[in-house]
Amino acid sequence: MTDENQATPSVSEAGDRVRQDLDQLREAVLRETDQLRKNAQSYIERRPYTALGAAFGVGFLLSGGLFSKAAARTLSFGARFLVGKLVRQMVAGTGAGILFSSEPREQTR
Repeated sequence: MTDENQATPSVSEAGDRVRQDLDQLREAVLRETDQLRKNAQSYIERRPYTALGAAFGVGFLLSGGLFSKAAARTLSFGARFLVGKLVRQMVAGTGAGILFSSEPREQTR
């Protein structure tokens, strides 16, 4: 054999290396997915309602629910509610500053 043949692997040797690399990759992916599954299961057992809410939120976003007409109506209602509350407080004389003030306000009777 010449030095040139020893430096470059044959097709079957290269195929064997690729197979070994793919086997190692498959094993690594299986280990990581198993660890991820265990972590998720542990989290769900510790905080079932939080996990349910997160699953609902992810499903809502993936389904395009954020950009639906129902979501727009809900956000519109929430914004009107907040603005209405702000206007009522301003008309009542408490002013907008009271919303963002960290000092307790005095009650007048």
